[in-house]
Amino acid sequence: METAELIFVPTPGIGHLVATLEFAKRLIDGDDRILITVLVMKLPFTTFVDAYTKSFTAAQSRIQLIDLPEAEPPSPELLNESIEYYITLFIDSQLPNVRNIVSDIVSSRSSSGSVRVTGLIVDFFCVSIIYVASELRLPSYIFLTSNAGFLGLMLYLPTCHDQISSVFEPSDSHVSILGFVNPVPVSVLPLALFHKLGYSSYIKLAQRFNDVNGIICQNNKVSSSVIVINNSSGTGGGVFSENNWLLFFGR
Repeated sequence: METAELIFVPTPGIGHLVATLEFAKRLIDGDDRILITVLVMKLPFTTFVDAYTKSFTAAQSRIQLIDLPEAEPPSPELLNESIEYYITLFIDSQLPNVRNIVSDIVSSRSSSGSVRVTGLIVDFFCVSIIYVASELRLPSYIFLTSNAGFLGLMLYLPTCHDQISSVFEPSDSHVSILGFVNPVPVSVLPLALFHKLGYSSYIKLAQRFNDVNGIICQNNKVSSSVIVINNSSGTGGGVFSENNWLLFFGR
């Protein structure tokens, strides 16, 4: 029996890492033919992550964690300007390490004959890493730690940027976001969208959402005032619900 291996790349930070590992645990609990490898990035100020990962993997024989080598972090001063911009720069600095490790895993599994790498699943902040999947001819998926409402926002941003090309302003009233029946008050949008560096980071990420094979996000019992759009590009695909998760397959 062939075993399928999924490789996850979460955003550095305990919140995103916990969500990723909990989702990975659900996957292996539901199918004993799945193995999971998680590539762990460590920010300079999150040294406490080690204690959590060690305690988690001690009880999970089918989830392997690999610590990525250290990379030169961006200037700490950027944290005061935009945490989103800092994170995206940090992740980009890890691209060579991710490529080398994923390539080694794919190569070793190919020679084993019993395990096959079937996909690369990246946190939405790590969407730049999908080029590794394309290069190695692996399906790529985005894992959202947020819900379908946030997904609607990310799918809406590129279109909005093409029309306006500027940050949101507090004086703006409402915006019509993909997936929402009613206009959304600008006041509830992420604060980063009101600042140049944060806005540019979100746009850069959002523009890659249609380049993946699917998107996974939390389903917190979406209310009747919200509709879920499965694919903004109109190329087919579908939406599937599994426990508290929505799976969007676009191509």
